[in-house]
Amino acid sequence: MTITLNKKSWLSWALPLVGAALVIWYYTGTMPWTRHKGHEGEVWLECRPFEVTAGNGWGYNITQDGKLLIHQDRIPGVPGTRPFLSREDALKVGTLMISKMKKGLFPPGVSYQEMQGLGVTLN
Repeated sequence: MTITLNKKSWLSWALPLVGAALVIWYYTGTMPWTRHKGHEGEVWLECRPFEVTAGNGWGYNITQDGKLLIHQDRIPGVPGTRPFLSREDALKVGTLMISKMKKGLFPPGVSYQEMQGLGVTLN
């Protein structure tokens, strides 16, 4: 016994499934923040980049269960008060801070070399 599906019936169920998968992938993979479980799953640490008020760069906030822990509106460890040049750079450094916090370091720190290793624009 052979079961045949015509092209129309196959597409009628496959296309919506592929579309739904793409929508889920897009919204979970491109969210403007990252969320990390803390020690033993008891807290949520979240990094959210934000545009600096002057509009000339980016910073990030790290929250624990919605409570602000770190507000970083400039590049840490670099002389002056320059913000990050891109949202992605702020998110990279904020995510590194969260990984350090998960290891028990508080307040976490970041070096110039670590930021260079992440590909953060520092000039």
